[in-house]
Amino acid sequence: MSSKLEITLKVTRIVLGLLFLASGIFHFMNYGVMAVFVPLPWGAKYFVLLVATIISVCSVSIVLNQYTRASFLTIAIVFFLTGVMILLPTIHFSNDAYLKVIQLPNLYKTIIAFFVLLGLILYKPKQK
Repeated sequence: MSSKLEITLKVTRIVLGLLFLASGIFHFMNYGVMAVFVPLPWGAKYFVLLVATIISVCSVSIVLNQYTRASFLTIAIVFFLTGVMILLPTIHFSNDAYLKVIQLPNLYKTIIAFFVLLGLILYKPKQK
């Protein structure tokens, strides 16, 4: 692999890891507000904190280049499940147009997760 490609991949990996880390920190900072949208009868705040922990640990692992593929896969699965879990009830069962608009980040989260999962499925690392 050429050195320019290696540098590009390394920078991309670090930037994505930092973006995911920002998402995890955002979940920690706003877990009380986010818990309102979690369709669980109890434990919604703990669920948001669990998601924040998973995202944060995996993103640090991505930045440090340890278990990178597994971390991307874990983040993609968490984003997809939480995005669908929160997005579908809001879109289908809510008549509030404003609530539907503020759920756009969950739609984006689900789309990002889909493409990350697709990339992980299609890309097979070469064995050394």
